[in-house]
Amino acid sequence: MSIAERIQEALKIRDLKQADLVKLTGIGKSSISTYISGEYEPKQRNIYKIAKALNVNEAWLMGHDVPMKLEIDEKRKQIQILNYFDILNDIGKHEATKRVEELTYIPQYTSDSTSGSNILKAAHNDYAEDPEERALIYEDLKKMETDW
Repeated sequence: MSIAERIQEALKIRDLKQADLVKLTGIGKSSISTYISGEYEPKQRNIYKIAKALNVNEAWLMGHDVPMKLEIDEKRKQIQILNYFDILNDIGKHEATKRVEELTYIPQYTSDSTSGSNILKAAHNDYAEDPEERALIYEDLKKMETDW
């Protein structure tokens, strides 16, 4: 597989667009376009930037037979989340903040599972098969939204 094909694959898996890659890497739009089309191959410094932005192994991106996924440490995960957050407009930032807050009410997603609330079981109602339970979840969501 070529670098162009691997960039395309990683973009698809990460659900990112070419414009997102431009913002995440700081590489010009026309350069990214030529890399994705296969017209040119990126130089090493841009391979590094693209691999970092897509969270893939540089060697994989260059076509080597190595795992695609790059394991990242906690600090780098936080930076990546902030980079995604920065791409969002004001409405998107508001919605992302709400979703993260909703996740903090689910004990399995918090570092201190004993402090998790049973008020909200999920940001959506996959766990609420009982109509009464679903109604309680929606009430809690509405109450939380007024607090925001």
